[in-house]
Amino acid sequence: MNALVIPTYDITPEQWAEFAKAAAIPPEDVGGKHIVPYVLLHSPTQQHVHQQTDRISTTVKTKFSSATWQEMRDTVLELGEQEPPNIHTLYFLILDKQSIEDRRVIVMQRDGKYVNAEGQECWPVPGDYATWINVWKRHRVPFEKAWVTVAMIDTHGGLDEEPYLEEVMEEQPE
Repeated sequence: MNALVIPTYDITPEQWAEFAKAAAIPPEDVGGKHIVPYVLLHSPTQQHVHQQTDRISTTVKTKFSSATWQEMRDTVLELGEQEPPNIHTLYFLILDKQSIEDRRVIVMQRDGKYVNAEGQECWPVPGDYATWINVWKRHRVPFEKAWVTVAMIDTHGGLDEEPYLEEVMEEQPE
């Protein structure tokens, strides 16, 4: 499966190459190959989201320059429904203007918890009323740590420590 990377600026081949090289799966982890497990998503209506973006040959114009993270989230979740074996929906990445300067990518991680009628976190037992709500964690991760971060989210549900956590956002129960 591939992780979607959404740029909020028009990204040049050089900028993508810098990210893709630094954030790739390390060659020693996959038999000496250089694997870029990301798909550059520049538009909510983009087709062909099932193939990894190793490189781009021209500047990619983004349709997400003024999108909110919620609009990006909705796009990722919709694409995940359309392409379930190909797209991760537990996380997606955002390259913003700050990424150019600090060489860090935003990793949006979907998690969740049960809350009771008063909105307090709880562990439901049979007969209890509890609602599952999505919780999104925003991490700003160095390019070189992007793969390890998404791998830990994918295999262990998150990081053991939160060295890059910037914000936690709870969705309202329906």
